[in-house]
Amino acid sequence: MESSPHSEKQPQKNRRFTDDRIQLLDTIRAMIDLELDRREQARNSAPHPGKPPPKGWRSLWGYLTHWWR
Repeated sequence: MESSPHSEKQPQKNRRFTDDRIQLLDTIRAMIDLELDRREQARNSAPHPGKPPPKGWRSLWGYLTHWWR
């Protein structure tokens, strides 16, 4: 039985496609790990959880209803 050139090239294309996708997933994983590390460092280095809003600050609802009065 003779094998056609198309049938010999298909496994190589499939393998290359799979390798490319695995490399892409590894890159995405590394990006996510870096982002999580960055967020953890920012959370640990913050002196306090947040700054309170300034005096006279309105809620979003209050701000929006002010315009409709």
